[in-house]
Amino acid sequence: MKENAQVLVEKIQLSLAWSQYFVNNIKYAEINEEFAIEVNLGEEFEITFRENPSTGYIWHPIFNQEIFELVRKDYRDKSKWPEGTSDGIALTRVFVFKALRVGVHSIEFQFGRVWDKSMSKAMRYVINCKGEASAN
Repeated sequence: MKENAQVLVEKIQLSLAWSQYFVNNIKYAEINEEFAIEVNLGEEFEITFRENPSTGYIWHPIFNQEIFELVRKDYRDKSKWPEGTSDGIALTRVFVFKALRVGVHSIEFQFGRVWDKSMSKAMRYVINCKGEASAN
């Protein structure tokens, strides 16, 4: 049990280090497009993109974790990517978020390969979250 906790701590530390590297060392692209979404407080919503993970070109979300929760990210059409034949196959990346705060907020997505240290394009989603704010 103690070993599992240590492994979890190490994974979290590695994740935080990678996130910090990403933030400090990547040249971000200018926003190319902007979209609006309306959701209710506590509601889950999807944002999807086409990407080609076998080439390293993927979408990277940038968002405030106090405003949105990333519930999951996955590929919608994984069956098109059979083991050993994944090179060059574009897939649909699905990001599922949950709105945690009322108001107008945004999620930015940067597209590119992290090791290139430069993102090639970016999109912003402006989310209007309606509902009753909880009194904490």
